Amino acid sequence: MNTLSVNLTHDASLALMRDGDIILHQVEERIAHKKFAQGLYYSFDKLEEYFDNIDRLVYAGIWNGFNDWRNVTHYLKYKGYSIDNEDYSMIDGGLNHHLFHALCGYFSSPFSQDVAILILDGAGSDLSIHSKENESIFTYDPDKGIIECVYKTVVGFHGVQDPLVEYEPRIGVGMMYNAITDYIGFGCEQEGKTMGLSAYATSTSNLNDFMSIETGGNSELFFLCTSDRIGINGVHSPVGCKFNVGAAFKVLPKIDFNQDDQNTIGTPTFNLRAKIAAKAQQDFEEYVYQMILKTIDLTGKKNIVLSGGCFMNCVSNYKLIKRLPEDVNLYVDPLCGDVGISLGGALYSVLRDKKIPKKYSPSYLGSQLNYDYSLKEGQTEEDTTPQKVANLLASGNIVAIAQGKAESGKRALGNRSILFDPSVKNGREIVNRVKKRENWRPFAGTVLLEHAREWFDMDRLEESPHMTYAIDVWDEKKELIPSITHVNGTCRIQTVTEKQNKNYYDLISEFYKITEIPIVLNTSFNLAGDTIVETMQDALKTLEDSEIEYLYLPEINKLVYIPNN
Repeated sequence: MNTLSVNLTHDASLALMRDGDIILHQVEERIAHKKFAQGLYYSFDKLEEYFDNIDRLVYAGIWNGFNDWRNVTHYLKYKGYSIDNEDYSMIDGGLNHHLFHALCGYFSSPFSQDVAILILDGAGSDLSIHSKENESIFTYDPDKGIIECVYKTVVGFHGVQDPLVEYEPRIGVGMMYNAITDYIGFGCEQEGKTMGLSAYATSTSNLNDFMSIETGGNSELFFLCTSDRIGINGVHSPVGCKFNVGAAFKVLPKIDFNQDDQNTIGTPTFNLRAKIAAKAQQDFEEYVYQMILKTIDLTGKKNIVLSGGCFMNCVSNYKLIKRLPEDVNLYVDPLCGDVGISLGGALYSVLRDKKIPKKYSPSYLGSQLNYDYSLKEGQTEEDTTPQKVANLLASGNIVAIAQGKAESGKRALGNRSILFDPSVKNGREIVNRVKKRENWRPFAGTVLLEHAREWFDMDRLEESPHMTYAIDVWDEKKELIPSITHVNGTCRIQTVTEKQNKNYYDLISEFYKITEIPIVLNTSFNLAGDTIVETMQDALKTLEDSEIEYLYLPEINKLVYIPNN
């Protein structure tokens, strides 16, 4: 059976499944070059590489009342596809967004029995015109293939007649974090910057709590608003909200963005932004910790899967590992943002057939790199080896790497990455300048799994293959890898094995032989404002538009050189 599952809303994606196996997860933004892209204007062109016909079309997404799903059917039929079964049941009732998160997370997790799934995001499916699901807890019976929601809260204005729902309108943790992110100048969908900035604060004194464990966001500081920026009491919102339900603040310290350079470490404006970010992060971490305890208490389960956009927060994820009882096991869904919703829809279609979906690996589900390319005058390529590329890195060069199937989520995992020597003292500033990012932003590192514990406090983690945790660097190692050690002493790491990614593993192994450091700085292969490269044409253009001169193509053992102008 050929199944196509589509998510048309933000972080739009499609998933292709053949006879229960996921064969492609295509994220629209990678082709459209527009972050958080909506719609599937380009991704549908991938279908002809895999399917001649579609046995089942699954509609997965959010804001269900705002989509005319028939446009998908009309377009596909126009392109010549026959569609045997249109599964509209996915959107009936509007209660499926968190369900799809739950399935996406569970079926990539290492757990089978004794599992609960906690979903936290900004807002999920519509429960009424101005209310959305906000937090959900699920249990899954792997023997019967039954997933059940046992707890749910709502963000919004109107009560929903559901026995699971707590009726008091809430300002959820995701909405709070987004409102703060917007307020301190980053805009919507930039919560990762707030997380990184929070490490620069020395104190959060004189700031009231942003969150209440009992009721969500502090209603003395925040209020709910609708898409026309009108608050629950008719008050005009000073900051717009993302969707048909959002949150904005009432009173916070005023930031004068014209006072000084807000991105210069140590200036008053920078310090104030960092202080507010740190308070948001601090309250977020406590709230999430309490929600996990609630999940354990409610379900009696000790294997906890975490999904929903809130768990993109790798700083919080690691602190949970350090803080929770030792008999609690966590798995953070690498596709916890809405890019994973199409996968959840495809998996749910299997469950509805009274079958058990197969577990899947979430690392490299995107499009295969096509090596049909040509170079311009002055650009060259040569045969190469991992040893030669490792020597380039050890000599202070930035090297991009592209190979295989693209990573599915937001993290570059060695198939579409920019690499650098982590021992360079001012490496963070160098690579941020080249990527055209704020110079204070931290970088991740990829470490050979067998050496991870020598460099990082892995605690109970056996591995971290998807960069879902920002882990403490051992004190004696911090000065050896300054480019990837953040100001708070952590590094978001990817562990890698030969089995997981042989070409990438071999390169880092050669770098280790030269430098005695089994780690490389790893950041996504893109420049600020653009999305991670998808094709060879994207990769070459990125080099042309930047100071990066080397592109390593390990599958064909080639090194492309594009000199700086």
